[in-house]
Amino acid sequence: MIVTSYWLFGYLITGNNYLGIVLLIVASVGLCSIDKFSNRWDTLYLMSIVAGLQTIVVLIEKHIFDRTDFFGAFLAIATGIIISGLSSLLITEVRSTLREDLPKIKQALPVFIAIELINLVALYTG
Repeated sequence: MIVTSYWLFGYLITGNNYLGIVLLIVASVGLCSIDKFSNRWDTLYLMSIVAGLQTIVVLIEKHIFDRTDFFGAFLAIATGIIISGLSSLLITEVRSTLREDLPKIKQALPVFIAIELINLVALYTG
């Protein structure tokens, strides 16, 4: 993704960015090494794919934010995220799983809200 961000958008990655990437990889592999979970390496593989997709999304968001006003871009991106998330509820299996996991989700709701508030502050000040 480092090459993609430079090739598509001309973004230069700093030493701190490289350090952060290395720390995340080392921490993830380290946690998989000490975990007794049987599918830990499959989980690491899937997590790597998701991290790559998230990187692409962030690069697209940065490209949009660089070329338009903040509020309009934020509303457009947030609307897209909400629509894509709600559209998954059209699948019966997703709805039943959501119903089963609702108590767990309610417990984590303050964390989700805090993360979104921090994200908003980071986007606004970044």
